[in-house]
Amino acid sequence: CNISLAQNLMLENLTSSYELKRPEPFQTPLPLERYVGNYTNDIYGPINISVTAKQDHLLATMGPRPTKNILYPWNRDVFSTQEPEFLNTTGFAAFHLDPNGNPESVLMSLFIEGQFWRKAEFRRVT
Repeated sequence: CNISLAQNLMLENLTSSYELKRPEPFQTPLPLERYVGNYTNDIYGPINISVTAKQDHLLATMGPRPTKNILYPWNRDVFSTQEPEFLNTTGFAAFHLDPNGNPESVLMSLFIEGQFWRKAEFRRVT
């Protein structure tokens, strides 16, 4: 369940861009509940993705602290991400869908210790 090269390049370009503009025309995401679940990465460990109480964006929770990232719909299966601790940062999360249209993994740009970006793919486990 690898993220395609095109998605990886798109995520890299979006993360390094200074002027982020939403693609036109905007494509709405799947119902947010479809992205909800537990995902894992061999290096960064587990991540839980849930829908916020307002039902308008996703929340990714990871790590022992735990660290939270807010995922806002950007375009179809791509979400802009923001860590509440670092409000001047914007990353992206790109979900990869299986042949049935269900999210099977997510490639996220992670802002590590407030210093630098890393990309990590998390595979869905539940």
